[in-house]
Amino acid sequence: MLGRMYDPNVRLSDQERSAALDALAASLGNGRLTMDEFDRRCTAVARAEYQGQLGALFADLPRTDEPTFTASELQVAHQQGKKTRAGVFGLSTIAALTIGALIGDEALIIAFAVVAALAILLYVMKIGPDSWYTPSPAKLARQRAKLAQVEKRAQRRDQWNEITNQAYNVAKGALEKRKWHDGGHV
Repeated sequence: MLGRMYDPNVRLSDQERSAALDALAASLGNGRLTMDEFDRRCTAVARAEYQGQLGALFADLPRTDEPTFTASELQVAHQQGKKTRAGVFGLSTIAALTIGALIGDEALIIAFAVVAALAILLYVMKIGPDSWYTPSPAKLARQRAKLAQVEKRAQRRDQWNEITNQAYNVAKGALEKRKWHDGGHV
């Protein structure tokens, strides 16, 4: 939250205060704080003058030096790893069976053995890169950033639609006023 250069007797900078507020917001978003407690702690951060005054505010919260990810983010990344394994297994199976069928019956038996061995290696012994089984923090951060971009685009689209509707309503109102005025209904 406050970085590596923590000294309780050093005055807080605006950037450190902002980082503390961001950390509290993340804790609120993760369900670690109630809204009332979040408000109290934010007020205390705003009043704090020294880094040491923030210690008690974060004593019961996990350190946020590394980003934390939600269970749903981890699940999505894990599913992507499953797709990669399934793709490798499927393509290898097709290749082994095709080669076995082209060469003959004995090769087909070997192909079935290769398919079974691949299944054991990929799904039981979990052979392959770690990213197939455990998502990296960098991958999760990219996934989160991509989702944030999608949400931002949706917000912009909604704002644009709202502005367009407002402009349409203003223009429509002006035209109706003019018709009413030109029609002699003054």
